[in-house]
Amino acid sequence: MYSSTEYWNKRYANDSDSFEWYQPYNSLRKFCSEILASHPSATVLHLGCGTSKISEELVADGAAKVASIDYSETCIRRMAERHAGNPALKFQTMDMRDLKFEEASFDFVFDKGALDTVFCSENGAENVQKALRQIARVLKPGGVYLCVSYGMPEFRSAFLAQAEFDWSLKIEKLLKPTVDGSEEKTDAGKADGMSYHYVYICTKHK
Repeated sequence: MYSSTEYWNKRYANDSDSFEWYQPYNSLRKFCSEILASHPSATVLHLGCGTSKISEELVADGAAKVASIDYSETCIRRMAERHAGNPALKFQTMDMRDLKFEEASFDFVFDKGALDTVFCSENGAENVQKALRQIARVLKPGGVYLCVSYGMPEFRSAFLAQAEFDWSLKIEKLLKPTVDGSEEKTDAGKADGMSYHYVYICTKHK
């Protein structure tokens, strides 16, 4: 379902409101701000942007330009119309397994749930490998790929820690938010792996 462009086109045709998967930007700002601070005038690629406000929030926090992609044409059309007056934001219909950007184009690649969607596709492992190769290709030396995922490290690290991508991997975790957007009230000492979202921070070697 989640790997189908038909599903997403229908969803965005019926609901044009902004929506955030997994975590709001406020929960991720500490990671993003650190990356943006180390890359002045950063060029950013936002994978699977949907109707998220993340792209505009990254610009507000210092990104010079954000290229946002999604493979739903309906979504991209809505987002391009919504932000037509902001030259720092560009929206394109594109598949993250086949990025139409030059090598070493971006300082920062942001992904909140996009790689998880690829995992859900037919031949998921093969498609994830294609996507990660594309991400590594368009990332500048010293650039950062930040991936927010529900996938636990024992399942995601085997893909993200491959030597061919030439990056170092750091893993952080965030308690999943409740319906009202606050963090779960679960005692962190008692929470199991399913209580968290994981933040995979991949820094490409210079």
